[in-house]
Amino acid sequence: MTHKDRQGCTRRAALGALAGLPALATTAGQALGQEQGARPRAGYGPDDMGLRVEAGNGRLLAARGVEARAVPAHELGLLPDRLRDQSQELERAIRRAAELGMALRLPPGDVVAGDVELRQPVRLVGDADSRLVCRAGARRLLRVRGTARCELLGVRIDGAGQQRAMGQEQADGLLMLEDIASVRVVDCIIEQARGHGLFLRGCGGLLVGNRLRDVAETALFALDCQALEITHNDIMHCGNGGILVWQSVKRHDGALVARNRIRRIRADAGGTGQNGNGINVFRGGGVRVVDNDIAECAYSSVRDNSGDEVVIARNICRRSGEVAIFVEFTFERALVAGNLVEGATAGISVTNMKEGGRLATVTGNIVRDLIPVRGLPGEEGYGIGVEADSTVTGNVVERAAKYGIALGWGKYLRNVTATGNVVRQSPVGVAVSVVKGAGRAVISANVFDEVRIAVAGYDHARRVTGELLGARRAPRHVLINANSKG
Repeated sequence: MTHKDRQGCTRRAALGALAGLPALATTAGQALGQEQGARPRAGYGPDDMGLRVEAGNGRLLAARGVEARAVPAHELGLLPDRLRDQSQELERAIRRAAELGMALRLPPGDVVAGDVELRQPVRLVGDADSRLVCRAGARRLLRVRGTARCELLGVRIDGAGQQRAMGQEQADGLLMLEDIASVRVVDCIIEQARGHGLFLRGCGGLLVGNRLRDVAETALFALDCQALEITHNDIMHCGNGGILVWQSVKRHDGALVARNRIRRIRADAGGTGQNGNGINVFRGGGVRVVDNDIAECAYSSVRDNSGDEVVIARNICRRSGEVAIFVEFTFERALVAGNLVEGATAGISVTNMKEGGRLATVTGNIVRDLIPVRGLPGEEGYGIGVEADSTVTGNVVERAAKYGIALGWGKYLRNVTATGNVVRQSPVGVAVSVVKGAGRAVISANVFDEVRIAVAGYDHARRVTGELLGARRAPRHVLINANSKG
């Protein structure tokens, strides 16, 4: 497990990346300084764009009112032309539609534009054959900021012409939305972005049913937002991240990240974990990451760095390059429950007691096929690892290359339990830290099948005891009872 000092590098790299983001706004930070609770609607029921989510399968249906209120673009002088920059015409048409109190229906065909900036409400409806194409050399296609609402329904955006930033920290979003109270991006396609796909700062609202593919940096980056609902999106082939939910200072966020499908996330910018994650929460509290299907991420499927009260539940995580589900650094009150993890360097890690990371439950997860990867020091094929004020209860771990459950790392062990778990086909069932200064651990009512050693004491990565299950003498800080070894 990555309890080694190299994680300080992860933290410093993440903080450095955040500090370098484009105009990391004091405005948004001040405006969102007070914590707000998450909205109770949780993505279901009618919303103020005239859209509703059909309960049960999550399909989005456009209400007749939106169609009726959309003015065709040709009536406002905007016609498709793939050979000419139409930035001015697009901006003029959006402004005119807003003055009429209507949405703008884009024409079939390509509209080429770039670096369009607006500070008033924007409402765009895409035609089945319409496409907004970023003109060559533009930093972004569209930037909307400082308004009450921005609504995009069924819009396709192609960023092939976008200028590539010199580094990920300087990258813009192909679509940038900033300081907007109510955002609705629904059933849109964003592809071929040379920076981030969709970048939101200081916004609230709903991002549902979108497809984001072939993005050089992060598909969907939400910074200093409040209570966003990010659901039913399809994300694939991204250079450095799938969905990022970040805060510039530690505070409540309240995002719902649910039922997204994420595939093939690389870590082109390198690092030790700040890139290459399917879903990454940084400093945001009260975020729920539930019911997502995530596969083939260079690092973690789900990573929470310093976010309090984060729920990670019922996700399917396959073929992760590092720890599949990682809760790290200065977090408190984490719930990791009911996830399916298959194929990773390590399964679930709840760590960094030395940084203040504490208070978690890891319950009802199935974790299988944990295999070390060369070049990742400390990632040693374990199933579940915890350090402080945490319980590991009712999980099944199968085929961990080193040990099924790890309690503590060196002296970083305090008040942990491993109860009612099943560990199969692993060299060691439970590895518990027995170094001087390690705190209390309880190992009870677990079932061990096809393991060489059920419970063993460790000094960091080195095993220092034989079988402790049934031994006459066990370390004084470890209580072992009612376990079964087959």
